Amino acid sequence: MKLLLVLVFLISLNPSSLVTAFDTTPATTSVPCSANSTGFNNVCYRAVNTSANWTNAAIDCINQGGNLVSVSSDSVNSFLVNLTEQQFGTSTRFWIGGSSSISDNSSWAWIDGNNMNYTNWAIGRPRNISAYDSLEMHTPSGKWYDTPGEAILPYVCEVPPAGATNPCYDNWSYYAPANKCYRVITKKNTFKNQQSNCYSFGGDLVSIHSSGENFFVGAIATKALNYTSQEVFIGLRFNDFDNWIWVDGTSLNWVPNNFTDVDYSGYSGLLETWPTKSKFLWDYDYTSSIHPAICESDPSFMKKEKK
Repeated sequence: MKLLLVLVFLISLNPSSLVTAFDTTPATTSVPCSANSTGFNNVCYRAVNTSANWTNAAIDCINQGGNLVSVSSDSVNSFLVNLTEQQFGTSTRFWIGGSSSISDNSSWAWIDGNNMNYTNWAIGRPRNISAYDSLEMHTPSGKWYDTPGEAILPYVCEVPPAGATNPCYDNWSYYAPANKCYRVITKKNTFKNQQSNCYSFGGDLVSIHSSGENFFVGAIATKALNYTSQEVFIGLRFNDFDNWIWVDGTSLNWVPNNFTDVDYSGYSGLLETWPTKSKFLWDYDYTSSIHPAICESDPSFMKKEKK
């Protein structure tokens, strides 16, 4: 009884203490995040106060080992509002990782491959206009707006925690949804010679099986080639039976919308490093032509080699 009276007395002196005492807002977690990033619900977030278009923001986050942020709940949405108000100031706009052009059917999706089960659209949004294909958040409301991806805004990345280990060798990048490691060969060579180079690294020329993997591969190639407009060999080849095949033997179960299956005897596939509407498109050229290339390898092989 005495304890209750003391509590009532303290609250009468400072009513806000009642809110503090029973505040259910999730606190930032103790996940070990690196400098300039903040932990929340076991994820590290980095607010980047350098403005970019949506695609370049996504490329930068990937090359930090992460992705443009995906938002899975009210609590994460509120956390991002607080984080960005601290880093960018109040009444600001910033990119998050949603897009309607990276998916194959123009539906809204997260760049990291997660389903968009939670949304916080502003009234009247999205407008389902093809040019408004990228997702920004506003503060202090936390509401989402569909916007042309060419807009120049700051952004928030999800990044690995401090001390996170890369299952791949140095100079290789890991993409968890495909469980593969990737390496860009910047020196130009023929298709056959580039495949031999990939063999020497313990891999093969890359095969691509989803829009998310395609964007990831395009992002690391774009950075490796210093953001120049080039075409790089992927492991796609037109064989003697008049079929496009992946040289690693996997199924050709996905191609970008621009790539048509016609007779290109003697040709091999290329990925363009300059994205069009948040998509890295494919092209083709003679196997005897020279281009940079992208290799893939199995992280379990690399794990054995590291022992």
